[in-house]
Amino acid sequence: MLRLGPTGLVERLSAEAVLPFYDYSIRVEADTRYSGWGRRATVLLPRKGDVIDMEELEDELPYPLPGWVS
Repeated sequence: MLRLGPTGLVERLSAEAVLPFYDYSIRVEADTRYSGWGRRATVLLPRKGDVIDMEELEDELPYPLPGWVS
């Protein structure tokens, strides 16, 4: 669901999905609200230990990710 405000800017975005995972399924939901359009925002880079490059995986994931297609 995408809801726009009176000025045409996004106010809310909701999504849900059911992902197959072996013999089970995982339900994922997200509900995000947006406000403060036009205000200055600071976005910090993640710390080096918090991210990895795809090359570091060497075509193998440490555990299976639902919905992942390599």
